[in-house]
Amino acid sequence: MRSSRPQKPVAPSGMDFIFYYPCPHCSYHVPLRSPTRATMTRCVSCSKHFPIMPVDECGIQFVRLMLAEGGAALDPDFI
Repeated sequence: MRSSRPQKPVAPSGMDFIFYYPCPHCSYHVPLRSPTRATMTRCVSCSKHFPIMPVDECGIQFVRLMLAEGGAALDPDFI
């Protein structure tokens, strides 16, 4: 049985960052989730591997802290 009341919107409980790395073989922008270590990655378009530069973990943690894991990024007009 369904309730006739509208559901209350849910706020985010966390956040992450997606960085795009251009494949040196085919130029496809490969999305990677907060890559904090230098590693090899595989292009999802051409399947070739290439090394990536890591992002600064302290910078990622700073932005997460400043945005309260996404809570501070909510649209104030919606709240």
